[in-house]
Amino acid sequence: MDTFNSSQKFEILKQALDERYSAMRIIRDRIQTISLWILPITLWCAWYLFTQPLYPICKFEKALLVLVVLLVYVSIVYYIRDLEKWFIIQRKVASKIEEAFCLFEKDFFVEYDSIYPENWNWQKKWNYINLNYILITLWFLILLFSILLYL
Repeated sequence: MDTFNSSQKFEILKQALDERYSAMRIIRDRIQTISLWILPITLWCAWYLFTQPLYPICKFEKALLVLVVLLVYVSIVYYIRDLEKWFIIQRKVASKIEEAFCLFEKDFFVEYDSIYPENWNWQKKWNYINLNYILITLWFLILLFSILLYL
């Protein structure tokens, strides 16, 4: 039994799509915020190590410091992977709604073309998160290098 007419279905899908877009913006913002905050923190820590007078430190303390840095790195990567999982889910749902609106269909809105290019579909790998993984890894490697080199 169909309880909704076409205009009601359209409004429901439109609101659902707006929610998916909003959720994806929030997830991207969280990932960007984490990445942008990690850069100055790791660079400040590395700079601090290089500018302080050299104090003798035992191997156990150095190993403990490296372990703490690695644990922080792993926890941040784990958190970003979790955000990535939720982003992919949101993207799949948004893509299905976009398909329902025929945004990927050729000749539906625009002659000989579609509104959205085919590679915008959710199967496309999202390079934004991969770039953040690379940058976060680089920043933590700089910090670890500073710890191992200086201490």
